[in-house]
Amino acid sequence: MGLRAKLTLLLAVVALTPILALTIIQYRSTRELATDLEAAGHAALVDSLSQVLAREIAVQAGEIERKAQATQAALRLQVFEVERRLAEPAPPPVPLYFVEQFDDPARWPPGTRHAALGDGGAERAQSLEVQSVMLERGVAPAAVADDLARLSAMTPIARRIFMDGGIFLSQFTALANGVRVVFPGHGGYPAGYDSTARPWYREARASDRPVWSPPIYSAATGLMTVVAAAPVHRPDGAFAGVTAIEVPVVNLLPAPRRLAPEGLPEAARTGRGALDRMVERLDDMLVIGEAAQAGTPAGLRVLARQEYRDRNQPWNAGVRLDRLDMADSDAFRGVVYDILARRGGVQVLPDRGGESIWAYAPVTAFSGALLLVLPFDRVLNEASQLTASMQRQASVELTRSGWLSATFLALVGALAWWAAARASRPIRQLAATAARIGDGELEARAPAGGSDEIGRLADSFNAMIPRLKDAMRMRQGLELAHEVQASLLPSTPPRLPGFDIAGVSEACDETGGDYYDFLDLSSGEHVRLAAMVGDVSGHGIAAALLMASARALVRASVDHERRPAVALDQANRLLAADLKDGSFMTLVLLIVDAGANTITCVNAGHDAPAVLVPDEDRFLAFAATDVPLGLEPGWRFHAQQVALPAGPVVIALGTDGIWETLDPAGNEFGRARFEALLKRHATLPAAEICARILAAVTAFRGSTRVRDDVTLAIIKRAGAMPGRPDAEG
Repeated sequence: MGLRAKLTLLLAVVALTPILALTIIQYRSTRELATDLEAAGHAALVDSLSQVLAREIAVQAGEIERKAQATQAALRLQVFEVERRLAEPAPPPVPLYFVEQFDDPARWPPGTRHAALGDGGAERAQSLEVQSVMLERGVAPAAVADDLARLSAMTPIARRIFMDGGIFLSQFTALANGVRVVFPGHGGYPAGYDSTARPWYREARASDRPVWSPPIYSAATGLMTVVAAAPVHRPDGAFAGVTAIEVPVVNLLPAPRRLAPEGLPEAARTGRGALDRMVERLDDMLVIGEAAQAGTPAGLRVLARQEYRDRNQPWNAGVRLDRLDMADSDAFRGVVYDILARRGGVQVLPDRGGESIWAYAPVTAFSGALLLVLPFDRVLNEASQLTASMQRQASVELTRSGWLSATFLALVGALAWWAAARASRPIRQLAATAARIGDGELEARAPAGGSDEIGRLADSFNAMIPRLKDAMRMRQGLELAHEVQASLLPSTPPRLPGFDIAGVSEACDETGGDYYDFLDLSSGEHVRLAAMVGDVSGHGIAAALLMASARALVRASVDHERRPAVALDQANRLLAADLKDGSFMTLVLLIVDAGANTITCVNAGHDAPAVLVPDEDRFLAFAATDVPLGLEPGWRFHAQQVALPAGPVVIALGTDGIWETLDPAGNEFGRARFEALLKRHATLPAAEICARILAAVTAFRGSTRVRDDVTLAIIKRAGAMPGRPDAEG
């Protein structure tokens, strides 16, 4: 064999050996990488879907909580109005429209028309202009004429509650003496119907507080409903009856929605067709947990689901709720115990031969949870098929590359070293890139390799890496944005002659528990202003919901009652009836009477107001406070009246988020610093005083984390104003 042949053979062996070795290593690395991709892709897909579903279910559970809170707030207003009317003398007789009139077109009351009562309910003659009256158990109209007149006069407030509610089927009040009024007015009640035998009536009377009834079938429509009911009392405290709001169970559920693709990894987006078909309509269920008992495993009772919309039944039929039960699944029992403990979560459970993601979030109003079940096997199959395709493509490309390299070296021996070197360089680079990817360096990219098989393999790797990066990326944390409506705080302060009024509130979370408000109680030229600042225990969404309920009760009480102490008595009694978890609200209520030249203060556990007399360089003193609202339902609040001196007065109402603010060294801002600022800026407009004090608090805090809500209300009086005295108490 000549030297040339030996050299050619030597060069061919030297060039071919590393290429073959690299090809084998690359093939094995690619196979291992594809296997790792499949496992990691599945895990990333499950984790990403779990996070997206957890976010969606938390938002939807919050929507149900808001519906329940709105219904309970409407019920409290309904209780207040019924008891107020039962305490007043009977008004002049008004037209009464009995339920029998709605069944006879010749006797239809005003505004009557045929329409379905509720979504899917039976069609009945109904009116949104009047209430219908029913006398139960054979009671004679003359025997209950006064109560008929009192309750029939509630039509305007009943209509307003109904229109504001949005999800209500009907509102009604059933007195123990046989009087029953319903809005919207309608007939269709069965013969012998007796409200006192219904579950909502019995439970409200036995509990002597607002309750949610178990599901029942509506007497007039056959729809499956739940009833929010509360007892009402006579002025002497005697039980008078029950007032209630009826809600179809399907109205509690959130509107069906599609799953947003933004939170999904690339593997899920690749199988988007299968995913779209699965999530086109998600079946939300409102469920109640049932702990294991003797002979009965732990399970979930379905309180509401969309399927119940078509289960109309006679009014006296027993309601049979669907039950979810997996007696042999520890994961299912964990879901049940989480729901019983009012915890949310996401679990993977077996489901009809496959697996499903169960996402759930607590709904405290019903002592249960909102549950969403999503099968994901088909999505995982899509991801698995993609990975298998990548494996096959990599194998084909590597095999083809090896054969082409060997053939090229055999045919062109003289160019063996050049061809081997040129062919092995991209393979080595590709192998290094694969090794870096295997070490978790997902920013690595293979250099462009041209248009041959190795180049296409490099392009395939480069196209594969972003998909892998997307599949491995996990969204960290969930941001729940719950806003308490801005309308709960005054958009603009009232404009009163001789006064300059401003207020501001800054929450430390997305939602706050602080509250301030102004009410113009003036009558004619007699200027009278109510100012309130409150602070709910804790902060965040729960505090905002409590603040919204307390605001409605306090505003309604102060607006109806001229005596501020009695107004807080009423608001406290209604609020304490609903708060069983130790929550409370501190509140200071000031009545500034320009005519009497006085300030009347009722303080429910709040910091005392700062009333500055600039001309005398002193603050007016106020006595000790009463207990916060919501703790003692029978507490009687006390009013303290202080005469205002002539000349300008600056009144400041704030929350402890101001003076308990800490600087980086742990020092408190303090009440003394606050009062000094008030004196320094007393000549500025009220809005500017608020801005200066809040700017000082922010500067004092520095880099320290905000720990509490900050609220401040300023009322400036230019000087004494004429007017007649007005007694307060």
